[in-house]
Amino acid sequence: MDAKQMIKPIYTYIQLAASIIENIYYWAKNIKDLKKVLVLKKDLAKTIKTIVDVNEVISTYRWKKAKRKWIPWVTTLIHKNFRCSCEGAAFFGKWLFTQIGMKSDIYRLSGENTAFHLICITRDKKYMISNHLLINLKTFSTSYMDWEDFIKAWFNYRYNKITKIY
Repeated sequence: MDAKQMIKPIYTYIQLAASIIENIYYWAKNIKDLKKVLVLKKDLAKTIKTIVDVNEVISTYRWKKAKRKWIPWVTTLIHKNFRCSCEGAAFFGKWLFTQIGMKSDIYRLSGENTAFHLICITRDKKYMISNHLLINLKTFSTSYMDWEDFIKAWFNYRYNKITKIY
């Protein structure tokens, strides 16, 4: 294992720890809204029963360039009206899939000359969430193209490496 391979998992844990601090700081500034947002989160969870519901909710998500890489909590995303970076969308997707009983993982897409991108994929490799899109991988994957090849093609081959990070 080379130094780069050893640093990447460490960076992931540092990012998760920094995100906890960032969320705590965010809520320290917005504490007056927390009770209302917790009720909204509970109500939202009750409405998500099928993959169609997941699609309806994630379609309201809007990508916004982040000043720094962090992972907002679901409550933070609700408070920010579902506006955040791909990190927020991927982890929000994981929460959405959990609401309908589907297990999922977060993957980092990386390429030579591009910033990385985070996506969420169900463990059965049937669905992928990327920002505001829910993509049915089984519809597009074929016998000659597995899910990884499809994802690379979906992003016009900007990313050549797919790494499960969470």
